[in-house]
Amino acid sequence: MTFVHLMMLFGGLAFAVPLLLHLLHRRKHQLIDWGAMHLLESIIQDNRRRWRVQEWLLLLVRCLIPILLALCLARPMLTSWSSFYGQADPAIVFILDDSASMSRELSDGRTYWQATVDACQEIIDGYDVATNVQIILSGRQPLVLPQGDSIESQLSTILSSRESVAGPTSPVDAMKEALEIVSRWSPTPAFVVVISDFQNEQWKDPTSTAMQNLLQSYPDLLPRPQWLFLRPGDSRSQESTPTPNIIALEQFQLNPATALVGDSVAATMVVRNLAAQPLDNVEMRVVVNGEAIDVRSLPLPANNQVELNFQLPSGKLTSDYRSVAVTAETRYQDGWAADNSRSVVFECVPSTRVAVLSSSEAKVPNQQEKNFLSYAISPFAFAAKEQGVSDSFRDRFNALLMLPQDWPQADWELFDCVVIADCGDLTVPLADKLKDYVVKGGAVLSFCGPKLLQNAQLFKSNRNSQRHELIPMDLRKEAANPIQNLSDASAMRISQLRFEHASLSIFNDAKSGTLALAEFRQWIPFDKATFPKNGSILAQFSNGDVFACEVPLGNGSVITVSTTATTEWNSFPLQPTYLPFVQETLKYLVDRSSTLLEVDSGNVALVPLPVLNDDVTLEVKGPNGESHAFTTEKKDDRSWIRVPETREVGVYHILTIDSPKQYVAFFVSLQSDAERIPGLLTDLELQEIANSIQGRLIGQVSEFHAFAKDQMQGSEIWFYFWCAIIVLLVMERWIIGWIRRVVP
Repeated sequence: MTFVHLMMLFGGLAFAVPLLLHLLHRRKHQLIDWGAMHLLESIIQDNRRRWRVQEWLLLLVRCLIPILLALCLARPMLTSWSSFYGQADPAIVFILDDSASMSRELSDGRTYWQATVDACQEIIDGYDVATNVQIILSGRQPLVLPQGDSIESQLSTILSSRESVAGPTSPVDAMKEALEIVSRWSPTPAFVVVISDFQNEQWKDPTSTAMQNLLQSYPDLLPRPQWLFLRPGDSRSQESTPTPNIIALEQFQLNPATALVGDSVAATMVVRNLAAQPLDNVEMRVVVNGEAIDVRSLPLPANNQVELNFQLPSGKLTSDYRSVAVTAETRYQDGWAADNSRSVVFECVPSTRVAVLSSSEAKVPNQQEKNFLSYAISPFAFAAKEQGVSDSFRDRFNALLMLPQDWPQADWELFDCVVIADCGDLTVPLADKLKDYVVKGGAVLSFCGPKLLQNAQLFKSNRNSQRHELIPMDLRKEAANPIQNLSDASAMRISQLRFEHASLSIFNDAKSGTLALAEFRQWIPFDKATFPKNGSILAQFSNGDVFACEVPLGNGSVITVSTTATTEWNSFPLQPTYLPFVQETLKYLVDRSSTLLEVDSGNVALVPLPVLNDDVTLEVKGPNGESHAFTTEKKDDRSWIRVPETREVGVYHILTIDSPKQYVAFFVSLQSDAERIPGLLTDLELQEIANSIQGRLIGQVSEFHAFAKDQMQGSEIWFYFWCAIIVLLVMERWIIGWIRRVVP
């Protein structure tokens, strides 16, 4: 409680006046005994005791009247905070829902998100005493925005430039962040203002129970923050109801997602009309770098979908970097913007250089490793050279044969991948150079065979020696001969029908053929007990032996095939699946370092980097062109960069400060959960949640100002004291009359 005129409280000392008058004018009775007095003595004693009680009651009433009068003149104001914690300026923590559902449009033309920003601005503008303001974005993973130079800078430079595209909101996690902030500001009083559309899935039980448990985990937080829940716009006005959803872009694909410069790319759109009326000339656009590269119009029948197929030249799908976000969007405006556009990532790549190391001279020239691999790696170039076929088609991979005399002077970092084809001339020093190449981010595909096996220095030949890092496992100790020899009748096959590894996932589709047709007579029996824990097996033979496996090495990777790339040990090169096996394996190895990490909007992106240094400052450039600096960190012998701010859909590029051409990237996509129109809590359901944590549901910003005024400035209560004075005056007259009837 505070007072407008504090000095008037001294007027309360006037209560001493009736007290002194009472003491000075107390009646002094003279006792005279007479004959029959003893007969009335008991009645007189009873009346005298009653009179004394009434006299003291009258004195109390007369003392209270000047005290209450002084309180009225001092103008008391009732507040729940200031009387205990002084006149400290309050703090405000905003929890703003920036999930995709907030992109819905209200009937007044604003989106829920725009109405949220406006509500923040209105609260700040009408609340001048606030000195501490913190904003938390609650979509997907709560993000605490840095405090700017001023409140206005936070709203204008941070909030107004954002779109609500994050995944589903996380109420409990956001509340925990808010409580951490409030606890740091304690004992400063604080308001926590939650602005959201309050979806059923995120806000109903067990969310309310979890919120209560969370508040109980801060028992020493005083004063307790005041929780206020507000819907964007006026939730009680029909003018602020969301407009209906009419059009949904259900699918957008590019095939292939990676193509050579100049190749044509097939695009597919599936657009649905959710309305009961047909729509004519709905404009659809394909946008790259903010520019429309293709515009089409199509009619949409009522309650139906239309599939649109067309070609895009890859020359238009380019940017300053290899990876680019391609967005399909409709120009039709309805109440649910989240499903009016879709973004995919496209990579426009040059021809990839692959070094083929081979020292094999087979008896049959056409069965040399270099021939089989050259055909599998660059089929169009091989056909043009060997068969005289037109080279109008271009290969993704450009195979370059390197003989042993070329190895010492080779600069391996010029190649995207190195293929080892059973090289008996592979020395330990050369293997060390290839290991360093892989550690820095390179890739090796190695085919084993008798010549490679003869190089005992690369394998573990005894208990005291250690195999080279390029060899994935030890040889089985119980095998007398490390090479399995089987007749054609008992040849092994690859027994798997489904493959978990990404490089062989293409063979899960029966249209791509099967690896089970190839017969394998000889292979190197590796000991799976010595296989590294971070490795993965691509495929196995029917007896359980390893056919192919992958072992990460630094920032790169090595895939080892336990048999040859020729028909000397197997019939695999003669099968139609041999070429796609080599192609898909090379794509995996080459693209694994450049394949974009896909992150749901609002999540923290933890991106591996092709460097081994920590505490290095890198620049992260977002889709909107804004750049932020982050420092690398070391974990599990790898360098990582943690990017917490992923609210913009598109491609993020991570650039080195000194050489912007060196980069990695990741892609932020809209969470699929956000494609559905959410069901919202009713005001009654939301009020129940607010009551469970002693919060308050407000319908308009003006209600916040009124509540804040009551909490911080207080409400005047002098009127109640004045009413009490009137009651006391009436009581005084009644007590006086009563005393006169009782006094003997």
